[in-house]
Amino acid sequence: VILPVRLHGDEFAVLLTGLDAFTDPAATARKLADSVTDISVINGQPVEISLSIGTATGPPTAGLTDLLARADAAMYRHKHSNRTPVPR
Repeated sequence: VILPVRLHGDEFAVLLTGLDAFTDPAATARKLADSVTDISVINGQPVEISLSIGTATGPPTAGLTDLLARADAAMYRHKHSNRTPVPR
């Protein structure tokens, strides 16, 4: 199950449930980033989209507040690192 939620401003969370132990959170985040950054024109105007993604995993009993806090911390680490733009 995929549940996207707008937290506030330009921050969103995507909760993925039912994943198995072999699902790579980083690869899943990369697929999400690629789908968003593939957008290059909106209403005939060129746009450049950048994003920072943080991931957190846990057992089915993990609290949502804890998962969001850990994902948020990971996202800010990524945001403030020397990252390169997503290649097109």
